[in-house]
Amino acid sequence: MRISQYRDGFRYTSDTMFLWDFALRFVKSGRVLEVGGGSGVLGLLLARERNIELTIVEKQERMANLCRQNAESNNIAATVEHIDFLEYAGVGFDFVVSNPPFYPSRVQKSENDSLLASRYADELPLDAFLQKSKKLLKPNGEIIFCYDARELQAVIGEVAKLKGAALTHIRFVHAKADKVSKLALFRIKNSSRAHLEILPPLVVMDLHGYTDESKRVFAAAACDSVDI
Repeated sequence: MRISQYRDGFRYTSDTMFLWDFALRFVKSGRVLEVGGGSGVLGLLLARERNIELTIVEKQERMANLCRQNAESNNIAATVEHIDFLEYAGVGFDFVVSNPPFYPSRVQKSENDSLLASRYADELPLDAFLQKSKKLLKPNGEIIFCYDARELQAVIGEVAKLKGAALTHIRFVHAKADKVSKLALFRIKNSSRAHLEILPPLVVMDLHGYTDESKRVFAAAACDSVDI
């Protein structure tokens, strides 16, 4: 898949690739909403692999246009809405997927407006993201997203406020086996009483470079990035 990206804008990372691979376990078909599309790579990869009806919500006009460009250049049908997610009025989705902004507001911020909107949690607070996502789901819909693993307590606390929903799966991502996790992948399911499953960790690198699993994910995504 050929993905155009702005040199001075938010650029997807391995986080998105690992989230995509995680989401493939659960997304088989249905209506999918990607929140904060950026270049659109997460939703477009899902649409390439699954029989889904894809909608992408992106509040930056420049990035929304990029999503449309990437969808068209890859011959993938996608509806792209240039709107703030919290103001979006769509309903009836089977899945909400997102790599939302999760950098804490206390860290030094970029002066680049595009990066500011894409990275920092105060641009889309966790509680607002989850509450809004739940409202857009079908009764048995799901939220699949990644977040800072160090904010696990906050994620669990906010999920507890989602009436009728349950956190069913977590997978921690470690840069190396002996490093603490800084990224976690989450699945929340509506109308569920399932027990929480902690999946085996994903280790990105070992002494020889990328692990076999990382290589498998990158090869399966097969993304060719082009700067514009």
